[in-house]
Order: sequence, then C-alpha cells, then structure tokens
Amino acid sequence: MKHVAILIGQRDDVKLLTVITADVTIFLCTTGAIGSVTTHFQRTGRAMSTAITAIIEQDKQDLARQRGRQQRFFIWLEFVLAPLWLLFFWFSALSGRAVTLAVAITPYCAFRLAVYLLLLIFPAWLLEWPLAYWERRLQQRFNLDRQTILAWAGDQIKSSILIALLLIVLVEILYFLLQHSPIWWWLWGTMIFFLLTSFLAVILPAMIFPLFFRLTPLAEGSLRARIERLLAEKGIQQAGIFQFDLGRRTSSANAALIGLGRSRRVILADTLLGAFSEEEITSVVAHELGHLVHHDMWRLLLINSGQTGLALLGMHIAWRLLWPTISMSSMSRFPLLALLYLFFSAMFMPISAYLSRRQEWAADNFALTESNPSTYAAALIRLSNINLAELVPPESYTLCAASHPPIGLRIVHAELFAKQDRHEPTVHHSG
Repeated sequence: MKHVAILIGQRDDVKLLTVITADVTIFLCTTGAIGSVTTHFQRTGRAMSTAITAIIEQDKQDLARQRGRQQRFFIWLEFVLAPLWLLFFWFSALSGRAVTLAVAITPYCAFRLAVYLLLLIFPAWLLEWPLAYWERRLQQRFNLDRQTILAWAGDQIKSSILIALLLIVLVEILYFLLQHSPIWWWLWGTMIFFLLTSFLAVILPAMIFPLFFRLTPLAEGSLRARIERLLAEKGIQQAGIFQFDLGRRTSSANAALIGLGRSRRVILADTLLGAFSEEEITSVVAHELGHLVHHDMWRLLLINSGQTGLALLGMHIAWRLLWPTISMSSMSRFPLLALLYLFFSAMFMPISAYLSRRQEWAADNFALTESNPSTYAAALIRLSNINLAELVPPESYTLCAASHPPIGLRIVHAELFAKQDRHEPTVHHSG
C-alpha cells in the first residue's frame, strides 16, 4: 500500500513511467523464469533436430533458421513500436492537440472520438508501411513473395482500412461503456467482444476473405471425393470445400478451416494442391477437421474473449489505483488506456498461446488417427521445406507467443505414431 500511496501523489507522466518500468521488470523476470523452466525443452528440441536431419532438406533448414530470426525480429519490433508511439503521442502533447482538432471539426462526441483515433492511427501507418515493405523485401530474398508492388500496396491499404474501422468500432463501444457503466464496463466489454468476434468469424468467408483471395469450390474428382468421404464419416454436413489463390502472393502452402455454422469452409491453397499428393492433402484436411470436431473455433473465441476480459479488468484496477480522481472516459488519455491494455494483454499472451498449442496437438492426433500417420508426417516435412518453417524455434518464443507447436516436434510425434501403428520398435539415438 505504501507504493500505491506514492503513485497516487505523482503526476500522470511519472506514474506512466512507473507502469512502464514495472512492465519491463516483469518481462525480464518472466524471461528468466522461462529460461530455467524450458532447459529440458531446449535439450529435447536439439536432440530431435539431430534425429530428423536425414529427412529434412538441410539447405532449406538453414534458410528457415535465417527467416525465423528475421520474423521474430519483426514481431518483437512491432511489439515495441506500438507502445513507443503511444508514449510519444502522450508525452509530446499530441494527444491534447488531437482532441482540440477533433472538437473543432465536429460537435458530435462519437465523431470526435473517430477523428481523434484517425489522427492517432494515420501517423502510425506512415511508420508501419516502410517496415512492412522491408519485411516484404526480405521475404523475396527467400523466394516466398510473388506479389507485384501494386498488389502488395493494395493489400496493405485494404488491411489498414479494415483494422482502422474495427478499432474505431471497438473504442466507440469502450467509451460508451465507460460513460454508462463505470464499474462493470469491463464485464460488458468482454461479452460484446465475444459477440463481435463471433460475428466476424461468421462473415469472414463471404465478406472479408474475398477482399484478399479468390475462393472457388474445389473441382469434382478423386480428391474432393476423399474429403467428402472423410466429412461423411464424421457426420459433418455443413462445411464447404474450397480452394484459394494463395500462389499469386507466395510460394508457401497452407490449408485452414474458417467460418462458423453454415459459413464454415475448408480452404486449400492452390500451392498445396499443386505440390502435395492426394493422400497428403487428405491428411492435412483431417487436421483441420480435428479443429471442427473438437469445436476449437468456439474454444478459441472463448479463450480470446477471456484474455481480453482479464486485460480489461486489469486496466480497470490499475486505473483506479493510479488515477482514482480522473475519468477513464477522458479522450485525451486514450494513450494511457491503450498502454495498459497492451501491458495486460502481453501478460496473458503466453497462456492463450499455450492453449492454442494444445488445440493443435489434439488436431494432429485426430489427423494421425483418421489418416495414414506416415503420410501425415511426410506432409509436415513437405510443408516445412516449402514454407521454410524452422524445426525448433527458440523456446522462449515458442512458450510466449507461438500458436503452433514447433513443426519439428510435430514431425517426430507423427513418425513415432506411425511406428507404433506399424508395431515397429522405437529406435533411441544416443546424444
């Protein structure tokens, strides 16, 4: 309580620096804890990497490690740049000037907030787009990017507009709740977030995904018959089978399950269809159907909503402790709200990442049971080579942020499952 009393007596900017210091301290402590907890994981990963060297194209893995380091660099860079921009916007008094300009432009409070957010977002776009272009150039070095500069710019503009619209809607709802329910706003916000994200999941295949990719029904043939037979065996009726033109953008291969209810789609990239055998594609589809059978989409929505709810509750408590006499609905202090949200979201991110990896393991086990395990292992190996997927990323990144288990571990798991399926003895390698 002594520290709380000291904080209450400080100016806003000093309190904010105190929060940031605490954020850095927690991050360093957490990183240290992760290092001690995951020593066994690291050793296992290295042994695993040695064990499958013979079946992975080594030159591709060399490139995959380089690409993995660059991807993590951009992830952490974006993780740092967002709070730095919010800090600058607050400490430079740009926030107050943006409020003054918004008030001068429109007399309506909701429109003022939208104008304010655009004044906050637009300069951030100008900072982000050069980084996105830099990342694109690096992807081209690995022969993964096939887009023209105009197509890439068009995707950047469309995604930026969609993100801005979604952010404005969410923040408008947030401020409405702050003004009308200052005690329970965080609970109402969690429920609205769940409903909104569920609605977005429903409209994704028909309204959002086609903005970036062209979806067409998978052609009649033996592959479609295989997939339909697998769907029928599991009693799945409401799931369309489509392909999309990923090859216009990248040489990577992928498959996914999108949508909810009647809008559900199993989507296969044209790069997957062109480079994999029908048996391998069917095993990959079996993984996606595992998510459907396990109701993972609903679980994911609940997990994300729970993480958001905990972050909002943390914001509520922290604001009451740091600035008890200042209203949370003050427009000029939105950067402080955003910083608190980023802080608490980062705290709970390892938990949601862990739960996501559990879902992926369960989907893998479903695929191994419902298809040929050796074929699924071969498909994972081919995906690793084509997508330049790093076999074993650093354990700190895996535990903190990775939504999927390391593909190297998944390959070994599939190989061991195949040996057990054939009743072959498992060979233990020394070292």
